[in-house]
Amino acid sequence: MTMKRLVLTVAAVLATAGCENGGATRTLGVAATGVVRGRVYFDLNGSRTLDAEDVFFGGARIRVMSAAGGDTLFRATTSDDGLFLISGVPVGSYSVVIDPTSGADSAEAVDAAPRSITLLPGDSADYVASLSYPSRTTAEARALAPGSTVFIRAIALHARTIFSDTTLHVIDTAGTIRVTRLQPSAVAIAAGDSLVLRGRVGERLGQRVLDGAAVYAVAPTLIPSAPTITTQQAATGGTAGALDAALVRILNAQVVDTSTVAGQFQMTMNDGSGAVVVILDRAADLGFRAPLPPGVYLPTRRFDVGGILVPTGTGAWRLKPRSSLDLTAR
Repeated sequence: MTMKRLVLTVAAVLATAGCENGGATRTLGVAATGVVRGRVYFDLNGSRTLDAEDVFFGGARIRVMSAAGGDTLFRATTSDDGLFLISGVPVGSYSVVIDPTSGADSAEAVDAAPRSITLLPGDSADYVASLSYPSRTTAEARALAPGSTVFIRAIALHARTIFSDTTLHVIDTAGTIRVTRLQPSAVAIAAGDSLVLRGRVGERLGQRVLDGAAVYAVAPTLIPSAPTITTQQAATGGTAGALDAALVRILNAQVVDTSTVAGQFQMTMNDGSGAVVVILDRAADLGFRAPLPPGVYLPTRRFDVGGILVPTGTGAWRLKPRSSLDLTAR
């Protein structure tokens, strides 16, 4: 091979190598990024897991932040099917978070803490988040302004349809609350059932209620024991109405008067501390419907009586037995 041909051959090889290395560099540059993708759903039943009750949520705002300083580097908004995708994110470590104000009403991010991710070349990182309404105790719900939507986990004090006004009364470790306009459901509710309720805080007869609630039965359990109070305490709903919607029991109270109001039989009873009106709701028990059992609910008779305390709206409370089993003759 002549010297001239050798030089040309080496030059050609170097040129080819240069092209290959240049392509490799460009490929490495593209591969040095990754993708952050994910989905956001709205937890409608408070289960805190994605299930058939839930819906995917569009319009949620996602931020990818620097792991070191917390500065927002990338943003995305979920589509109608709850999906988002951020491409071209350089390799490295980041924090991903959903904007907790993405939800409407009183909804909030279930897990609002930033989640750490690490992207490798050509890699993808998945982020799944959810929005939902906050879980509150009965006492916390009572302290909220009307209009807030919340979840309450509580125990039913009676069956769903026991009272003619269709109210349901529930208890948790913090207290009790009345549920109004309970939504239709295939789930039957019995006394002692542990429930998850989603409803809007409202007001009825001067007391906070959970209105328009949807109910999800969790499991049967036991009703906490009812406190024993006086007839005077029952008439005032306990101290400052603290026993509103509570299941209580009164011992050895005498019937001092009877009447029928709006089709409901009422007894005024007194244990010596002051009078309270006891309403025998005709929907609660066949024994409360006319004609009443002869010789039973008469003046001078004495009973141990239990039931739910319900407000009149004028600062007084009345007692509604859940059935004739709540009355024991002395």
